[in-house]
Amino acid sequence: MSLSDELEKLQELHAAGALTDEEFETAKAALLKEDRDVIKDLGTGVGDLMKDEDTYLLCMHLTQLLGYLIPLGGLIVPIAMWVAKKDTSSAVDEHGKMIVNWIISLFLYSVVSGLLCLIVIGFIPLIILGILTVVYPIIGAIKAKEGVLWRYPLTINFL
Repeated sequence: MSLSDELEKLQELHAAGALTDEEFETAKAALLKEDRDVIKDLGTGVGDLMKDEDTYLLCMHLTQLLGYLIPLGGLIVPIAMWVAKKDTSSAVDEHGKMIVNWIISLFLYSVVSGLLCLIVIGFIPLIILGILTVVYPIIGAIKAKEGVLWRYPLTINFL
């Protein structure tokens, strides 16, 4: 029976005199409270998951992989997540700086490797960088979920 059906039934009982005003109000309040509790239980979703700092950090690392699905998504989303919470959490600030440093380092390494492609040897570093762009965020996410700040190897510290 839905909430509206139960409220309607309560109203009918009250109108028929089977329930006093006090009993009606108590039963109505209990029904509404029960419904709010159900809604609150259903509301545990992404918003509640993101309240857990380790999960937020995990998502920051993994959003770098969005670049494979959405152009510039792997750049914009982790930086936006970092900027959104860097003032409220030192862990988010540290992980965010490390991620931004990796993104900048990756860009520089890619430019150099691209130039080296002109003399053929740049293809190998480009392949390695392609692998690292997937592996490093995954390792960083696993370590972040464990509560550890893992510094990506080969990262130049700019921030």
